[in-house]
Amino acid sequence: MQMLNLTVAPALLLSALGLGTWALPGMGAGVRACVGIALVSMALMVGHSVAGLPLAPLAWGLFGLGLGGLWRCRPVPADLLHPLLVFTAAFSILVLVRGGVSYVPWGDDEFINWLTPAKQLFLARWQFAPHILFSNPSYPPAWPALLSLPSVLAGRFSQDMAGLVPFALHVAFLGLVFDIARSRLDRLSSWGFVLFALAVEISWRLLPLNLLSEQPQVYAESAVFLLLLWTAWAKGEERRGLLAAAGLMAAQGYLIKAAGIVAVPALALAAAWPLLSCWRDLRRRLAPAVFDMILLAAPVAAVYLIWARMAPGSSCSTSLGSYLSVKGIADLAVDRAGPLSEYVRAVAAYYGSYKVPLSVVALAGLGLGLARAASRAAILAVLAYFALYLGALFWSYQTCPVNFNYYLSSLERYILVPLRVLHAVGLMVLALELAPRLIRLRGYTALAGAAILLLAGWQAWRLSHDLAEIGLRDNGRAFAATGEAIVATEPALRRALANRPDKARVLQLAEFGYPYPHYPTRHYLLNSDGATLPFEYCLATGYGESIRFAGLDCPFPNLDQALARSDILWALSLTPALADAVRPFLAPACPADFSGTVLVRGGSGRFACPSP
Repeated sequence: MQMLNLTVAPALLLSALGLGTWALPGMGAGVRACVGIALVSMALMVGHSVAGLPLAPLAWGLFGLGLGGLWRCRPVPADLLHPLLVFTAAFSILVLVRGGVSYVPWGDDEFINWLTPAKQLFLARWQFAPHILFSNPSYPPAWPALLSLPSVLAGRFSQDMAGLVPFALHVAFLGLVFDIARSRLDRLSSWGFVLFALAVEISWRLLPLNLLSEQPQVYAESAVFLLLLWTAWAKGEERRGLLAAAGLMAAQGYLIKAAGIVAVPALALAAAWPLLSCWRDLRRRLAPAVFDMILLAAPVAAVYLIWARMAPGSSCSTSLGSYLSVKGIADLAVDRAGPLSEYVRAVAAYYGSYKVPLSVVALAGLGLGLARAASRAAILAVLAYFALYLGALFWSYQTCPVNFNYYLSSLERYILVPLRVLHAVGLMVLALELAPRLIRLRGYTALAGAAILLLAGWQAWRLSHDLAEIGLRDNGRAFAATGEAIVATEPALRRALANRPDKARVLQLAEFGYPYPHYPTRHYLLNSDGATLPFEYCLATGYGESIRFAGLDCPFPNLDQALARSDILWALSLTPALADAVRPFLAPACPADFSGTVLVRGGSGRFACPSP
């Protein structure tokens, strides 16, 4: 089954390339692939989440349109050397050599907000207007919908397939980066820039190691401003196509995460800059500026208005009304000197420790871009986005201090997004300024070729290492081990449940400091309705000498009462304290270590351990 995962990235990229060809046939392969992914996100949101069409036929229809567009674009031999195909081929070869690829999810957020919603969408793939209860129903739906897409097409849910979707999006973005560099530089230099950008991690690893939404957000927002930069030297139809692509990528950024809405004022600044910089020629410049504004802002405005009207539930952090209300403005304006100072110090401390040389180089590139009149609007837009993002994040902490958004929670993860956008644009400007001078140097071709081989070898080694990491999780073993224990013992649990005429009460035991096992348990054992579990669920976690009881479906105040009233004991892992608390309720024949087992209450009233 793992070999089937080999088809995920090629299928997604090729179908996205075909869809992008229908929209912008004259653009490079990377631009068309990124636009195709944006069109898929918009179609899934409008068709499934809003219009209520079943996801499965919608996905197959989009896939068919993509194949039709691919037939229409008629690739030329030069396309075989495009990063879109080269990275996908390298990935496929490594997967074949390894005998397959697997993805082990870990961490609360992966399950709560992304992987479990993707499974819920898969389970409802044939339903009209499905009523799915997501953890945060007002979140824009693109990311879980994209994660579910390979499983919907394959007809079975696979977290391994979902785990490769970020790679496909990253390769599409790198293809766009190559297209922009190629518009000014030769092929060798463009490849050198892409591999160097990967080496310094302007967009993190070639194979992302998690399913969090920040990485696809980085790809979308970076693409927006890189396309905007490209318009500085593009003319006529090409420029209009680039503006349209930037607008579609802005919509993609919002649909991935609501924070993408802060790109809109920055895009408005870029469109209005010709008017702001030269009032004397207002009449002649007004109509083109308005047209640019429509191309840039219309897609994201459309999806925002549709989703704001149709999104189920409400959420402070995803609603502009929460911030612009009287209360939201008051929250920001009153007595904020202390928190603001703390926020600024925290941001400065992290930025002062994360890839400082890269930030300095990127700022130098942005400075060069500001000095050029043609690129000034794009650079000002990037800087405006950076400032607006950081300001909106502080406002979010102040206005919406809900449980997952407590003050400065996940700060480093959030503030990396605008910094990486800054890195991508600044490095691109610097490369386009310096590369033409380097090309004229004697021996440049040999030196560049050697550097490309070295950087490509480094990426191949790292890709192989990361393929192993997403399947083993050496850096997140406690989280991964919990999920693996759930998967390993699930068959025994289902057999025990099948032997009961009524709905059983299951008490799960796990060595963990907080009720994390609840999230993978709910994910792996969801009923076909996508909302309920096949049993009543209690959880006891232990860490050191402490024991924590979470009565999720149990009306009991403590562990002893839950043990007395449970039908099945599901022991994933045990601390000595947790094992000692449970042992009086076990049959005498149970071994000292009964972790990794499912114990059913017997006729004696005690839990019987399975036979060895």
